[in-house]
Amino acid sequence: MAVSLFWLVFAKEIWILFVFAAVFGFFLGGCGACESPIVARLFGLDCHGLIYGVANFGFAVGAAVGPFLTGYMFDKTGSYQIAF
Repeated sequence: MAVSLFWLVFAKEIWILFVFAAVFGFFLGGCGACESPIVARLFGLDCHGLIYGVANFGFAVGAAVGPFLTGYMFDKTGSYQIAF
C-alpha cells in the first residue's frame, strides 16, 4: 500500500490513477482480511468481537474526522503542509 501511495505522487495521467486505485484497493482489502485473525491471536477469542469492534471503531473515527480536519487546516492556512 505504501509503495502505491508513493507511486501516486508521480502520477501525471488519469489512467495511472485508475491503476493506483485498483492496486491500493486490493492491498487494503488484504489488510482488512488479516485484522480479525491478528486480534484473535493477540487477545484470544473470549472477547474477540468487542476488541475487534473497538479497534475498527478507532480506525473509523480517524477516517471520518481526518478529511474534515485536513480541510479545515487548508481553509485556515491555504496549504496542506501541516496536515501531512
